[in-house]
Amino acid sequence: MRTIKELLELMLANQNLFSQGLCYWSSSLYYNHIITYKEEIFLAQYIKNNRPSKFSSLDALFHY
Repeated sequence: MRTIKELLELMLANQNLFSQGLCYWSSSLYYNHIITYKEEIFLAQYIKNNRPSKFSSLDALFHY
């Protein structure tokens, strides 16, 4: 299995598959046979565990 860094680099290399958010993007990589099922689960967990606070976008809006 690839490292998280390698998986994130694969995401960047396949920006054409981004359409509905990061979670869907990782699923698109799997459905297009770019990553394995285990890698998709690993990547989805990483995204879930490292997502910004639900208030971070509001904070950014009010600080500009």
